[in-house]
Amino acid sequence: PSLTVVNAANFGAVGDGKADDTAALEKAIASRGSVVMVPSGTYRITRTIKLPKGKRLIGYGDTRPEIVLARSTPGWSGEERKAVIFFAAQS
Repeated sequence: PSLTVVNAANFGAVGDGKADDTAALEKAIASRGSVVMVPSGTYRITRTIKLPKGKRLIGYGDTRPEIVLARSTPGWSGEERKAVIFFAAQS
């Protein structure tokens, strides 16, 4: 299999901790890239992101990237917790 690398920033991921980066990260993951490079920054998401089998997220830069949840994300209050990133066992 060939290795194709894409950068999350090229799909609109901002990484400023304020913008909702969910859709941009999902677009990067859904692209033809088998590896998604994520630059340093704080990536705010508002739902679980699914990472299919065979895809990789790799952080790079002076500091490791952080993926954080928006305060209003459903399922993140009280006892119930959802996965921030779900790593699929099957495609």
